[in-house]
Amino acid sequence: AITWGVWGLLPKLAVQSLPPNSALFYEGLGAFVTAGTLSLLFGGKPEFDPEGSFYATMIGVTVTLGGWFYLYAAKSANVSLVVV
Repeated sequence: AITWGVWGLLPKLAVQSLPPNSALFYEGLGAFVTAGTLSLLFGGKPEFDPEGSFYATMIGVTVTLGGWFYLYAAKSANVSLVVV
């Protein structure tokens, strides 16, 4: 639950010193490192199923687009208004 609270604050801190596109790049880098670490620690090689893989990829697309919009909104508005 703490990660959700921190998630709302960190983008505002990032876009204070980086443009939103750069912040999104580093967000992706952090996600890649975290996903790779978790995969190695708990699962090893990812399984493949066409349907499940499609939906999981769509999660990545929608999360990235949502993050991009959020970073631009956080750059120009109060985070508490953007999150609500």
